[in-house]
Amino acid sequence: MKNRIVQALLTALLISSMIVSPVFATTLEDMQKNKDQAETEAGSLQEQLTQTLDKIDTLEADLDKKQEEVEKAGDDLEEAAAKQTEQYESMKLRIKYMYEEGNSSLLETLFSSTSFTDLLNKAEYVAEVHSYDRDKLSEYEATTKQVETMKNDLQDEYEQMQTMQTELEGEKALLQLHWKISSLRSHSWIRVFRMR
Repeated sequence: MKNRIVQALLTALLISSMIVSPVFATTLEDMQKNKDQAETEAGSLQEQLTQTLDKIDTLEADLDKKQEEVEKAGDDLEEAAAKQTEQYESMKLRIKYMYEEGNSSLLETLFSSTSFTDLLNKAEYVAEVHSYDRDKLSEYEATTKQVETMKNDLQDEYEQMQTMQTELEGEKALLQLHWKISSLRSHSWIRVFRMR
């Protein structure tokens, strides 16, 4: 039983050493081919590293720009929300006044006319007040829609920024992977040439 375990361990050790040990070139020509292949791989890896670094730089610049856009959109949203609140308060005050005074004051204004010209002037005034109220209501509705659109746009911008951040982290991870592969390959070739 003990012999079988020892034989199995020796066999496993022998097989693993054959798998891990590098293949040595037998001739100078083979060594030159291996060196050329290593240089080609190193050049390819260097090119990939350069492309990845360029992409990271571009992503970082785009991310900075997107951050500025998100901040500006946030400021614009705050301004629009303040405008919306102001318009709402003005409309609330106007509606309160109209409720307290009622439509009778408008009718009283018309009936208190002393002449036909005065009646036309007062009728025009009443029409302008109603027109003003309708315009203010339309402005409030437009501002409310604008605030809602800005909120949605800000959310979209934020999500795009998160996507860009994720892509940037992926590119940095890819850069680290390229770096480790390059480092491992260069160390393995150095080890092979030192063993000779």
